[in-house]
Amino acid sequence: MNGRHPHVAQDSSRPGRIDRFARSTARFALPLGLVFALTTACASRPTTPTPLEPDVVVPFDPTRPDAGLDSHDGLIDPADLPPVPQTTCLPRQWPLWETYKTHFVEADGRVVDHFAKHSTSEGQAYGMFLALVARDREGFAKIFDWANRFLAKGDLGQHLPAWKWADKGGRQQIVDPNAASDADLFMAYALVHAASVFGSDEYARLGGRLLALIEAREVVDIPGLGPMMLPAPIGFEIAQGFRLNQSYLPLPLVRWASSMSKDRKDAPWTAMIEATVLMAEGSTPNRLYADWIIWDKNSRRFVADTVLPPLGSYDAIRAYLWPAMMPVDDPMRGRLLARGSRLLELVRTTGFVPEKVHAWPNAAAGPADEVIPTPGPVGFEVVAQVFATAMGDLRLAASLGRSIAEKQRPNGLYGDPAFYYDHNLLLFAQGFLEGRYAFRADGGLVLPREGDLCSTP
Repeated sequence: MNGRHPHVAQDSSRPGRIDRFARSTARFALPLGLVFALTTACASRPTTPTPLEPDVVVPFDPTRPDAGLDSHDGLIDPADLPPVPQTTCLPRQWPLWETYKTHFVEADGRVVDHFAKHSTSEGQAYGMFLALVARDREGFAKIFDWANRFLAKGDLGQHLPAWKWADKGGRQQIVDPNAASDADLFMAYALVHAASVFGSDEYARLGGRLLALIEAREVVDIPGLGPMMLPAPIGFEIAQGFRLNQSYLPLPLVRWASSMSKDRKDAPWTAMIEATVLMAEGSTPNRLYADWIIWDKNSRRFVADTVLPPLGSYDAIRAYLWPAMMPVDDPMRGRLLARGSRLLELVRTTGFVPEKVHAWPNAAAGPADEVIPTPGPVGFEVVAQVFATAMGDLRLAASLGRSIAEKQRPNGLYGDPAFYYDHNLLLFAQGFLEGRYAFRADGGLVLPREGDLCSTP
């Protein structure tokens, strides 16, 4: 979650053309990552922002060879890594990750959202995943240990982590024991893969048990839709039906959960893949993702949330990111990209990535205008950059990359002030565009081999 978990969910809470574009441009994702890395490295001080320029041409070389990978016990497949240019190697140190740790991760592994003045299971889960991508064994261990000790009563294999930790009555403690299923799934995913990368059977054991807890406590079979992971164990089955969130279900992670349980006929994850895509197709009448949607149990269809504003903003932005990072041959990729394709049209029209959009055009509770005319933060821009790359608009992606670079501060952070959530989105996007990780067809994680990494000069 983005630091604002809607625990109050009891009615008071909060393909064709696309795939052709994607296939023709999939080999060019890394050059855009290098453009982003180089421009941000050169942005030693903030400059005057310039308008987005979607007509800028980005040079690329389509003849680069693929890089090899470690096998890591079958978790990593060389065929799925984005290609690395012959003339460069991927720097072993990830500067943005090191800067993130310095500013947002305390010495004991607690990830802190300074603006909200709290920590979340999301922050710990994302931190674990990103530390894994960075091959930061010590960072991973500390972030995991803090989550395990303080959010899960010392055993993630027995307890879902509480989603929110903050000051209460002058004492730091759990302030909401409800879980957040997206964080739980990312934690399980990171633990199982860390077992291979870092060589720890205990990580594998805990990751498998945590996945079983998610299935037991956060997955329900919704009549008319199928198996679905609710946002949390408590509060999301409501009188009208179910309150759901598209961004909580990164399809590569759902595919991975399916592969983990492929020998069980009663496992819900394979059917959840199709249900997740059906949710996207049934809840995006304006080709824009909403933060929250309702599955109406009587009509058996998705409808606008009448309690929460029918907007797309800080939750929904991730629903554009996850499919943009899926393998190009995943048959669900084009369907998911299509359902968010209106976002790029709005960026081209307005010249900025909007902070909020009206995802349900005819909902009575929504605003009259499709776009609320406030530019989104830098994290929204980097998601749009990855999405534009996946959709084949390399010119817009490059323009967004320059706009992002202009927001980098001398200390390496982006934006003033620098927000926790933005930097998670930046790390996810930059890591993917630079080829630091990718997802394979079954959702497994792809990392470069050690031989393809080099020390920064």
